[in-house]
Amino acid sequence: MKIDDIIKQESIGHGLGIFDNNEIKHLENTVFEKKGKPHVTCFVSNEEASRVSHAKVKNGDLLVSRSGTLGLTVPINKELENSIFGSYFIRIRPNIEINRDYLAFYLNSLLGKIQVEQISTGSIQTNLTIPTIESIKVLMIEPEFQEKISDLIKESKSLKKQAKDIFQKGITQLENEIEIIHN
Repeated sequence: MKIDDIIKQESIGHGLGIFDNNEIKHLENTVFEKKGKPHVTCFVSNEEASRVSHAKVKNGDLLVSRSGTLGLTVPINKELENSIFGSYFIRIRPNIEINRDYLAFYLNSLLGKIQVEQISTGSIQTNLTIPTIESIKVLMIEPEFQEKISDLIKESKSLKKQAKDIFQKGITQLENEIEIIHN
């Protein structure tokens, strides 16, 4: 099934260049690429946000990186709802019942990446456009398998965080032992 059959709305983010320290979160592409998830490093004024209301995200939307790391896709959660996203993203909003984590996982998988490489435009700096994203084909599996994949992704992220915490504890213990030896 093509993405065009799955989504009801897509939009390219805003091109604002000035940010105020106000209350509307702004999602940047550079941190998105490094962390693999949207990250808030600055804010947009309420006035600017009202002018770019087309660039607001809702819980359940997905953001697709349209330049840089092409096609990197993440689902938007409640914490980021009503944030403003920049022009390096394309927002997709599914119109059918599909697990958002599964859809993001699929688009980030080898199958999704191969399609993105084949359809990206530009010779020097490649980009994705709304029509090219709409042409990506998605393997539609049964909802219970989508949910199972989503659960495995969440478990993997949790275990990764636990491993990182344990590793950090080990580093701290080692540093404490070294300090004791040197004193």
